[in-house]
Amino acid sequence: MATLAHNVPYIPESVDVLRDYILTDVRLAARADGAAEPATQPGTDLYRGAESTAQAQWLLFHNISLRGQNTTPLESEGAELEEWREALGLPVVQPSPASGQIQIRVVTGTVTIADGTQLVLPNGLRIKASGTHAGIADLSLVNVVAIDTGTRTNAAGGTVVRFVNPPLNVQQEARVATGSPLTGGYDTESDARKRDRILNRLRNLPAGGNWGYLRELALNASPAVQ
Repeated sequence: MATLAHNVPYIPESVDVLRDYILTDVRLAARADGAAEPATQPGTDLYRGAESTAQAQWLLFHNISLRGQNTTPLESEGAELEEWREALGLPVVQPSPASGQIQIRVVTGTVTIADGTQLVLPNGLRIKASGTHAGIADLSLVNVVAIDTGTRTNAAGGTVVRFVNPPLNVQQEARVATGSPLTGGYDTESDARKRDRILNRLRNLPAGGNWGYLRELALNASPAVQ
């Protein structure tokens, strides 16, 4: 028999333990009624009945065990962690776009790349120039951010991208910069990151622009912020 801790529900170790408890109760009940010792060995009807009952009860105990593991954000996962987010009033973090730099090819002289000039990744997703870049020469770097969101907007250095409408005197093809590839695109928030947001709210109560408040603003803004 397992030792029961205070305020901790008892969870049997296995189906076999539950089955043996049931068979013990059957034998004790027979003795209390003055009846003969019932046959409870493997293969008997009582044994089979206790086995099937124990298997059904084991599912209930197992669910209790799983629920007990989600009593705090430290152990919670999936739906239970989402309940913690909702209870604390934290917003859903939306998918984020990747950002980085591209290296462009200029035919002659220098050019200006206007803010918002669009390019297309090999998978068809779109990026755009971030800010206006004046006096850009051949092989210069231009800051870009994805228009679309998610991990598919990430791209390794050297990836070929194409201008939708290349500016005058600029080649249509450009390449993602090796030293500053497109990163930071996330689809959905992971449980680990959501747990960080929840624990930040509980440990660093946001108020009046304090550290907890600023950290929460950053974490709520984008899953790219770690």
